[in-house]
Amino acid sequence: RFLSAFRSKCKNKEDGHEYACKQAFGRPGVGSVSFEHAITQLDQRRNQVFSNPHFSPAHQFCGGIGNTLDYYDFVHQLRTSTTHDHMK
Repeated sequence: RFLSAFRSKCKNKEDGHEYACKQAFGRPGVGSVSFEHAITQLDQRRNQVFSNPHFSPAHQFCGGIGNTLDYYDFVHQLRTSTTHDHMK
């Protein structure tokens, strides 16, 4: 999800949302944001980056999985060794 958002907003500048990239990674008024800079900022500015919906982790959507877990019928940690047995 992060890489897809970075490519969309920072490299391809889709939908005129380049501002989202610069806002998340702290480079307003500066040229392009490099992936290396984005990763560094992700570590240093985690709250600012994740507060931008373009870069939010998927688990924060739809009310956040922590708030909606009770509504799921099946919750299981998938593992390569056991997934096939659980998904029959």
